[in-house]
Parts: sequence; C-alpha cells; structure tokens
Amino acid sequence: MTKNQNSKRYDLEKRTLKFAKEVRKMNGLIIHHWDTDGICSAAILSEFIGEEIDSRIPKIGNYYLTTEEIAEISNMEYEFIIVADMAIPEDNILQLKRQSGAEIYIFDHHLQDIIEGVNHYNPVSMGEPIERCPSTSWILSEYLNRGTDLLSILGAVGDNEIKIKTNRDVFSKIERFLEESTLSFDDLLTMVELIDSNYKVGNHEMVLNAVRFIKENQSSPESILENNAWHQNLKNIKKEIIYQSSMPVSSSNGISIQEIHTKYNIISTLARQLAWNSDSLVSIVINDGYFDTECQVYIRAGNPSIILKPVIDLAREKGYSAGGKREVVGVVLPKEDTKNFIAEITAIIKRWVSLY
Repeated sequence: MTKNQNSKRYDLEKRTLKFAKEVRKMNGLIIHHWDTDGICSAAILSEFIGEEIDSRIPKIGNYYLTTEEIAEISNMEYEFIIVADMAIPEDNILQLKRQSGAEIYIFDHHLQDIIEGVNHYNPVSMGEPIERCPSTSWILSEYLNRGTDLLSILGAVGDNEIKIKTNRDVFSKIERFLEESTLSFDDLLTMVELIDSNYKVGNHEMVLNAVRFIKENQSSPESILENNAWHQNLKNIKKEIIYQSSMPVSSSNGISIQEIHTKYNIISTLARQLAWNSDSLVSIVINDGYFDTECQVYIRAGNPSIILKPVIDLAREKGYSAGGKREVVGVVLPKEDTKNFIAEITAIIKRWVSLY
C-alpha cells in the first residue's frame, strides 16, 4: 500500500471511529442488501448498537434508492443512517445526506470510489487485497473486533459459496470455527440457501424479518436450518431454477449468454451456475421478467484475471443502476436499451477474452 493510501486509510478510519462512540446515543436506520451478507451485516450492526433499530432494503433488485424512498427515509428524522453491503451510487448517497440531515456511515466491500463527506469504510476501495475482504459481514466483524463467528462466516460463504475454500487465510478461520461447532460446511451452504430464499421469492418483509431471526438464533443454528417457511421458499425456487436452466444458451468467443423470463430473483444463481458449468470465460444472464419496464443483467467472469469494473463504469455512465465486485456485475436498465447494452459490453469483453 502506498504512503498516500496509508494516509487516506488512517483519515477514514479516524473519522469512522465516531461510529462506535456516537451511534449508541442516537436514533438511526440500517439500509442493507437483501442477500445473506447484507442480512448478516445488518444483524451484526443491530447487535452492536444494542437497541432496537430500524432496518430497510431498497426494492429487491434495485441497487439504488428511489426519490420516493429517500423522501420517506428523510421524513423519519433519523440522526444517523448506515448503508451496509450496498454500493449505492454516490449521487444517491449525497442526496440522502442532504435531505435527511443524518450522519451517513457506509460499510462495504464492493468496487466503488470512496464518497467524500460521509463516513465510508471500504477496505477494498482503500487498497486492501479483495481476498482479505470476502464479505461485508467479515469486514464488520474485524472492524468491531467481534471475532469470527456464524454471522461473519455466513456472509462470506454467501458471497463466495464453495469458492471460499480457495481463500486459504479466510477458510482456515472458517475451518477452525467448524471444528469447534457441530456444523459442517454443507450446513453453511444450506443456511445461505435458506436465508437467500427470502429475496429470491421477492418477499420484502421476510428479508427484513430475517435480520432479527438470524441475530436471535446465531447460537442455535439448527433453528436456521429448520426454518419451515424458508424451506418452502427453497422448494419453489428450486423448481423455477430447474425450469429456467433449460432455457437456451448461446456461446461464442468465450462468452455464454442465457435469456430468461421469471418473477423470481434468481439471476445471480443462474449466472453462477452457467459460469461454473460451462467452459466460457464470461457468462451473462438476462432476465426481462422481474421488472415491468426494466431488465436485469448479471455478468460473471469465470477467469479471476478478468476484471469487470469497466462494465460497471459503462453502465453507470449511461445512468443505469449497477454494482458488483471484480468478477461479478449486476445491472438494471430499461428493457428497450438491453440489446444495445449487451452488444457494447460483449464487444468490450471479447477484447479481454482474446488475451486468454
């Protein structure tokens, strides 16, 4: 890390230390991602703050806050707002800060620039190797000095699944945790599936309720594994995944593309499945069935040397909602723009693929 990066990190951490000293005295809100990492991150924050704290998520599938959502949040007169595990666009964050007047804290591990004027803690953006930041839950556990436990681990497994085993520094801590518990790694994968089932069926309330449930049952993981409502979600999801997996896949120049139409939010699952079950270097799944007027696009690189940040930058330049990490990108854009956008990004990706 350069001297400038060290200085910037020190400054950011110094400012963010106010979080531990002040939030317990104020009325606040947690805005978090709807997946396992976001839910576990919200549970960690809620537990740390020690009081009943409001939490909410954007509309499932949106990686931004609408004007209406910002107005509604601002009317609640929160003194602080925490954004966890969501790379919400900078203009969105600054609008939220202006309208709400609240102190803004961000904890994240996605690819993003540090947003000035707020308390933004993202080690990846400050130059830390991405391998050391497998999830926001992992980052929060280290930042709050709470050790490696079920909440931090579920977030990391949720974001990486079986590939977390290739991250030796992180997985060695997970192995030690498993050795001291009655759980197996397969149990962790099952818990992630169950927690994620809430957003995949598009149930907003079940996602929010999962934060409390996970926090209260972290010492009794069997309660998570035996949650009947989540198991029913999972049965419905698995049927839909099997059906959508049968949709045709076109492959050319190291790129695989699959088009689906579903009201279930399973696009990331299908993109991961396509990436792992094909020889393509990059996999793209397009879903025109989740939103009425917008389309979901999810891109996953099968080769760790392929960095997809330019796709995020291109999408945001066009005004689309986009976010992700080095190897994955999610985009929400108008349906009428999808064909041209796919043509543009595949042209970019083809240039990268030609190098491998």
